[in-house]
Amino acid sequence: MAAPLPPVVLSFTSKNITKSSTGIHLWPVEQRNGPISNYQVIVLKVADGAYELPGGYASKLKDSNNANKDNLPFYVAAEITNVPVHEESWEFTVGDKETYGTYINKGLEVGEVYFIYQRAVTNDNGHILEGEVSKVATIAVVIQDVGATDTSEGSVSPAAYVVPVVLLLLIVPALIIAVFLYRRRKRPGKENDNSGRTTPVELDNITSDVASTSNLVYQNVADIRPPEKNVVEASPPEEKELVYSEAEDGKPKPIPVAEFTKYFKNKSSNGAIVLKEEFKNLLGAMQFSWEVGKNNRIKNRYGNITSYDHSRVLLEKIDGDPKSDYINASYMPTYDEETMCYIATQGPTSVTISDFWRMMWQENCLTIVMLTNLVELGKAKCDQYWPDTTTKFGSITVTLLKTETVADYVIRKFALVKNSEKREVHQYHYVTWPDKGVPQHSGALLGFRWKIHARHQATGGPLVVHCSAGVGRTGTYIAIDAMLESAKETKTVFIQNYVQVMRKFRPHMVQKEDQYVFLHQAVMEALTCGNTEIPPQDLRITMNKLSRVHKPTKRTGYAREFKRLQLVSECQSSEESTAAFEPSNINKNRFPNIVPLDTARVFLRSSDPEKDYINASFVDDYRERNAYILTQAPLDNTIGDFWRMISQYDVGTVVMLNSLKEGNKSYPQYWPTEGSVKYGDVTVQILSEKHFKQHHDQEM
Repeated sequence: MAAPLPPVVLSFTSKNITKSSTGIHLWPVEQRNGPISNYQVIVLKVADGAYELPGGYASKLKDSNNANKDNLPFYVAAEITNVPVHEESWEFTVGDKETYGTYINKGLEVGEVYFIYQRAVTNDNGHILEGEVSKVATIAVVIQDVGATDTSEGSVSPAAYVVPVVLLLLIVPALIIAVFLYRRRKRPGKENDNSGRTTPVELDNITSDVASTSNLVYQNVADIRPPEKNVVEASPPEEKELVYSEAEDGKPKPIPVAEFTKYFKNKSSNGAIVLKEEFKNLLGAMQFSWEVGKNNRIKNRYGNITSYDHSRVLLEKIDGDPKSDYINASYMPTYDEETMCYIATQGPTSVTISDFWRMMWQENCLTIVMLTNLVELGKAKCDQYWPDTTTKFGSITVTLLKTETVADYVIRKFALVKNSEKREVHQYHYVTWPDKGVPQHSGALLGFRWKIHARHQATGGPLVVHCSAGVGRTGTYIAIDAMLESAKETKTVFIQNYVQVMRKFRPHMVQKEDQYVFLHQAVMEALTCGNTEIPPQDLRITMNKLSRVHKPTKRTGYAREFKRLQLVSECQSSEESTAAFEPSNINKNRFPNIVPLDTARVFLRSSDPEKDYINASFVDDYRERNAYILTQAPLDNTIGDFWRMISQYDVGTVVMLNSLKEGNKSYPQYWPTEGSVKYGDVTVQILSEKHFKQHHDQEM
């Protein structure tokens, strides 16, 4: 039997109150690790530098009276045994001055801000197992102004929320993104310590100075919503605050950005079984009429994937031809479910290339996001719809102006000319999304997205996104983009509901369960780490900022970023290193816990499969895939393999960062002192040697 899991908080409570008690929601814990004996409510007073539960808090927990005597800012307010097991959540009143178990739930004090936590406890025949806490609420007890209008607990004004919470939370290490972004909008003139870098150095910012699709000027297309009986009636909160009580019954509630990482960790545990089950229950395909698509089968890359009649992009007809208004493309709303920020479409075929450019011109689209290669696994996925120089497609002349290639994507710049009018269009082509499965990590795709946002023009039309069918990768990318915009604007994300909305505008959006899991992973990483790309001219400034010690945590910015990196790494789906632990390879690893992943390891060419392993991994640089090989210092029994790798992969430079003797550890010399030595099948000869103060150069 193990300690209970932390509660999964589906809606976080943020309140201002004017009395000493208030209701909050508590959440049941799955009894996967054993029966739950009770739940504890833990209160932390946010004051005197206490902005989170300190390390080792569990051993110091006391009731409120003893905590006060010991000057502890946290205490156990209640121990609840009579729990409605089958409820989704239940209400508990913090500060009602009642006794729960042996704990007095003392009243909350005016002028204070409190964080409320919950954890589960299991009693295994007298052995107490305490689970990790989850933060469930933030409560501010404010003084009500004389003559002020009454403000209910559930709907405080934004100003009332900001004064007691923001000024205290601005130095919290894991600052809620909502507070930061709200403050920036209210005070745009104040110099920010993170200028030029969208990364949480001082706070957890997600996108501070890149263009936002929420600011783009798009048309509201009134006649493309789903038929009335299937309309999803939802509108974002008018105030910039979290309003969860208004969530429609049966509709997934938004997740606060500050809680999303923990939410994802819980939902992705045990092989992400919860997320995969959630995916199976999403809205199925072909829910609405698609008669026009059926009648234009020659223009559909795949016969079963087309556009709904109500949401399709209608092209202007050519010479009265009734079929010339069809293209397999659908308008797609952003997180507000109203503004059509995207067009999701299939990869153009030889028949539809001219239609594609007609659509780009008609809808004033200036940016294309391409998520497929032209051929994958020997199958055609998309026709090359752009020219190598200049080509005329119908009435539109397209000229390739510039191509920029980096490791994971290509950026192409085009000039479009029609009737003497000229426009510039950028295509962002992501080239490393596998046809089968999803990217191993989301960092490269997030960097790709930020690059798009940095240039996407606010005056243009919708963002055009396509893969091959225009539903799987396309839906995943659009959902990531929309949810990060939602996080910035509403302080919440609601992936499950948004995918449902997308599927009302185009069938099959987010086509596979691994895409659904990856979508969550990408949003989690973006919210946790932000965009850490640094302009070269800002590198020294950023390094100075990162070297500063953050007083509340007594850690540098480097340490805090590293902690975020660890948090993201813990949430990544498990990857296998099976080759490293084959019986014939175990003795080739210097450290048993530092081994290459199967997906990144360097293969040695050999007719014997037991001799293809070396403890080495490929790593990309900015512009080139597999630009580096990272490997351990050779062992006595792997020196031959090391030189085989150098020879087979035509390596011209080896950078050695350790000495042959460091402390009580010795490492074998794997090169000749003079003359030549044969290591396995490779003969190595020393040609020249130069010694400098900080390093040695040897040519072989």
